[in-house]
Amino acid sequence: MFAIETSIDPEQAAHWLMVEYFGVALWRYIVAATIILVSLLFKKIFELVIIRWLTGLFSKSHLRYEGIVFDALSKPLNAFLLILGVHLALLVIRSGSDISPEAARFLTSTVYVAFGLLAVWTAYRLVGTFADVLDDMAQHKSGMMDRQFVPLIKRSLRIVVLVLGLLTVLSSMNVDVGSLVTGLGIGGAAMALAAQDSLGNIFGSVALLADRSIKVGDWIKVGDHIDGIVEAIGLRSTRIRTWPKTLVTIPNKMLANEVIDNWAHMPKRRVKQMVGLEYCRPDQMELILEDIREILRQDHGVDQDFSMVHWTDFGQFSLDVMVYYFTKAVATPDHLAVKERINLKILAATLKRGVNVAFPTQKVFMQSVESNSL
Repeated sequence: MFAIETSIDPEQAAHWLMVEYFGVALWRYIVAATIILVSLLFKKIFELVIIRWLTGLFSKSHLRYEGIVFDALSKPLNAFLLILGVHLALLVIRSGSDISPEAARFLTSTVYVAFGLLAVWTAYRLVGTFADVLDDMAQHKSGMMDRQFVPLIKRSLRIVVLVLGLLTVLSSMNVDVGSLVTGLGIGGAAMALAAQDSLGNIFGSVALLADRSIKVGDWIKVGDHIDGIVEAIGLRSTRIRTWPKTLVTIPNKMLANEVIDNWAHMPKRRVKQMVGLEYCRPDQMELILEDIREILRQDHGVDQDFSMVHWTDFGQFSLDVMVYYFTKAVATPDHLAVKERINLKILAATLKRGVNVAFPTQKVFMQSVESNSL
């Protein structure tokens, strides 16, 4: 039997660990690699255990807002563990090494930039979560802002976060942010002059949303030509689906200055029509007028606040009766159903009184003339 004995000389091991590569001892590389591996291990544990456990906890509880906030923060926290591990590993390598000051500053700036970008990313995700919370509150609580403001607030806050975050990151890289902002201000003024129409459309969209004159789903009439349903209100334009099913896109600058007739805001819908009756006796007309008034009073689809039934004119071929009332239904199918029901009752009532609905007629009188013979 042969036995192989192995032994490690501590002095040789210490000498081996102190060997320098690129001015850094080997043991520092080992410690740095160990830190990165440990951070990756914590990152994996955080993903598989903590995140899944908290996700399940929030899904089973009524803490809806806390759950979506955690969902927005989970990925940035994951990245933070990795960046922190890399940062600690770089600190171990830098300490006691012969790295040049320029390289040390570069490594420090790189870490700061990474943390800055991570902060911008976190704020960007939190803005989306904040917008979701606002949308939910506007949907379920009366008196809150219009839900159409939420996408605009979301886009605006994200732009602010990106601009401020990038300026902060550039400042950490020793970039002269003041000169950059001044240059951007001059360039922004030039761009504003060149993009007056675009800015006008943006302010037009803000005016439309602030006035709450229209919203998605409203039936509106713009001017004398555009009539349809609002499909979308964007920062630049509003899209309207017309009744022939064409899609009309109107710049918000123009729409804000137009006269908008919003049919969707009607509390009730008007009916004004003329009923032409054949010439009849006065007593017949009085009975027919009272019958029509009673029809309007008894119909459940007619608003009882106001209605008028009057004989107004002697027409060329009819006696004209004005019937004026409002239907409780605003939607076109329901409104027309009430109107049709009333018309049928009016027709039946006039026939019952022995009077027909008039139609254009002409009477021709012929006179014979005797000719004198010579």
